[in-house]
Amino acid sequence: MRHPKRIERRGTPPRSKALLAGIAACAVFGSSGAWSANGCTAAPTTHAFGAYDTINPTAGTSSITITCRHGGQAFTFNYTIALSSGSGSYAARQMTGAGDTLSFNHYTTLAHTTVWGDGTAGTATISGSLLVPQGGGNSGSQTQTVYGLIGAPQNVTATAYAMASPITVTLSATNAGDFPTTTSTFNTTSSVAAQCNVSAANLSFGAINPLSSQVDATTALTVNCTKNSAYTVGLDAGTTTGATIAQRKMANGADIMNYNLYTDAARTTIWGNSAVAPSWVSGIGAGLGIAQTLTVYGRVASGQANLAVGNYQENTITVTVTY
Repeated sequence: MRHPKRIERRGTPPRSKALLAGIAACAVFGSSGAWSANGCTAAPTTHAFGAYDTINPTAGTSSITITCRHGGQAFTFNYTIALSSGSGSYAARQMTGAGDTLSFNHYTTLAHTTVWGDGTAGTATISGSLLVPQGGGNSGSQTQTVYGLIGAPQNVTATAYAMASPITVTLSATNAGDFPTTTSTFNTTSSVAAQCNVSAANLSFGAINPLSSQVDATTALTVNCTKNSAYTVGLDAGTTTGATIAQRKMANGADIMNYNLYTDAARTTIWGNSAVAPSWVSGIGAGLGIAQTLTVYGRVASGQANLAVGNYQENTITVTVTY
């Protein structure tokens, strides 16, 4: 008789595997809104003098805005502003243009007595205090005025002027550690426009004998034009009826005496107001403060035997200076 057999299989028990998924946590820290340090900056504007006429002094102003920030309680910043000389020196800062130099300076007050510099060479700095209140953005601003003056007279060419090296603004804390020193720069500009002035003396021929030869006389025009400005000077025909540049006239009632005006002593070129020929006189300005004299050569022609006795006159010859 057979007995059934019990078969047992032995082995390692099944293992349970656990998968551990790690969870990464990312912590984001936002700004608290507090400044880590006090800070002040200076923002200057261009000092634009505008037009300078070379004869009269020209004053102008610009500004430097100080802005300070503080993240805590109300805080007062004490500061000092120094300016470099820029082009030139503290004795005379300079702008340049067309090879010429225009001197000027910046001052601490409207009186233009103390040069704004770095405290050396007779200059002074500007100091101030700025309260930054608590809250409200924790910032405040204050403006300081820069006073400028171009002295006169200065004989310079008509052109635009600017500094070759801008002025450096150094903003520093009066109390050490209040805020780091910062720098910024600004330029200074001006311009000189071409100008001319003219004056003239009357021309007198004196007594004329119609039976004798021609009579000559001269007068002078005085021209003042800005340095290196090209100009022309023209003369019109006058106001006497029938007068032309080719034949000017003086009147004594209904009677007429012929005469003319010339550019040269030989009386070969009639002085008119045209580029044709040319009939005008041209020149280059020496400066508004430097007079240039032009001679007008006049002649009453001979052979005017029918002139009545009396005084002959041309009331107005208009001088036109073009530049």
